[in-house]
Amino acid sequence: MYKDYEIKLNAILNKHGVQKVELNLIKDFETAWASGFRFIEKADKELNEVKRTYTAGIKEYENAIKASEKIQKEAKNIGIDIPQEVISKTKQAKQDIKDAKSKIK
Repeated sequence: MYKDYEIKLNAILNKHGVQKVELNLIKDFETAWASGFRFIEKADKELNEVKRTYTAGIKEYENAIKASEKIQKEAKNIGIDIPQEVISKTKQAKQDIKDAKSKIK
């Protein structure tokens, strides 16, 4: 397999000369580098947007948790049970906050 590549490379070198092959390699490098740079730049912008979205979600969850704590306090004061859904969603919000913060890092 490598023998075939060596034969093809030697044929190219013989036909076009070393200089043209080297110039094409530089062009290939520059093209790949520029493309990689664009992808990374785009990913950075998207990542920053994702971080802002996670941060906004965390803030809203924290507001929900505060509301849940008030509900639980008031319910305890008047001696009633709060809906199980509030308790389970509060637990889920706390876990989602942990997950979101670890993803942001």
